[in-house]
Amino acid sequence: MKLFGKLGEPRTLVVETNGVLLGYSRTASEELASQVARGTVVRVSIKGATPQDFERLTGAPAEYFETQLRALENLVRAGLEPGTGVTVAVMASFSEPRDLATLLLRLASVDPKLTEVVELEVVKLYPKVRSSLERAGLRPRWYVEPGTSSRKALKPGNHLGVE
Repeated sequence: MKLFGKLGEPRTLVVETNGVLLGYSRTASEELASQVARGTVVRVSIKGATPQDFERLTGAPAEYFETQLRALENLVRAGLEPGTGVTVAVMASFSEPRDLATLLLRLASVDPKLTEVVELEVVKLYPKVRSSLERAGLRPRWYVEPGTSSRKALKPGNHLGVE
């Protein structure tokens, strides 16, 4: 990251993390924040809007969901500014709208600016992604078909791609 900051042309480097280590270790968050050069953004990627969504999507224990939120707290406390130093992405395709709203309120409690820079991600149903989701029994509420920019919503009881 230090070398990146020395490049002459303005560029953006995105450091993507699930935030679990940064949520467990305030020291790790502070070290990362101290290394972030101008033009570098730490993007914490949250899978789902609730601990249950997180566990269903990742297979990891539900309590790790909270460590992702603590990572955001730690990074903001360490001096990273939401939008320019830290952003958050949420895989929203599998979450209830009310749970997404609750998550946005939690993000606002960390720093209101996080709600302005949150990216709600929607799954793109490439053939391999579609078959993986079907095998895992996961059904997105919202998805994007490859090759299009239109978003589609699944109605309860539909199989993937059948409207």
